[in-house]
Amino acid sequence: DDTASVGGVVNGAFLDGGMISDNKININITGIESGGGFANLLFGSLSNVTMNKIDATVTLTQGNATDTAIVGGLVAESDLLDISNVMMSLDMNLNNGLGSPTVGGLVGYFANGTINFSYAVGDIAEVGLNGSAELGGFTGITDGGGIDSSFALVDITTPDCTQKCGKLLGDTVNPGSTFFTNLYSSNQTTISLGTGFLNQSVVETDIDTVTQPNYFTDPLNPPLDSFDFVNTWTDNSGLPDLPTLQ
Repeated sequence: DDTASVGGVVNGAFLDGGMISDNKININITGIESGGGFANLLFGSLSNVTMNKIDATVTLTQGNATDTAIVGGLVAESDLLDISNVMMSLDMNLNNGLGSPTVGGLVGYFANGTINFSYAVGDIAEVGLNGSAELGGFTGITDGGGIDSSFALVDITTPDCTQKCGKLLGDTVNPGSTFFTNLYSSNQTTISLGTGFLNQSVVETDIDTVTQPNYFTDPLNPPLDSFDFVNTWTDNSGLPDLPTLQ
């Protein structure tokens, strides 16, 4: 049976500040309608909540949901949440029926927060009849705040994109108070938006990983040149492999 709204660790939390750090998450949720691998709702109240150094492997499989859903690999909906130093391995298979979901590889609806020094790899596939409203490898909707010095290598497939969809982010609310800087993906990362192909959102620099196969393993290349390889990240370029958290 479908689970209406669920978080893999907590369903919902309203916190006055605080930090969630140094967590390794391996979550497999089947039959989700709305929700996230870590939390369904994660809101700050008087001050921002911080998530730092999160190693997440998340598999989300949505049943035949009929309502418009919000789904995030880490958190479905957030407000006043600052995310940094996250490595996300993602496998999302969504079937939203007649609805048009908001989907993000990290956060579905991301409001008034920041994402820095993070990356996501994997795939998001939506097979619902109406496709997706907003879908992104990092965020479905960004409403205030922004994303900096990060990359996404997330293959995205949906039969339709009715609003905005992209390799890193879908739609943006309040663009005057939202920023996106130093963001990257790959020319070889696929994005198939079906009949909504004109609604693709592009904020990233796409790297040709055929001619530069080790681009995202080299700490001298942006955005990795902004990552902290002394205290937080391990350089695996000699393997070569993506950086991992210490």
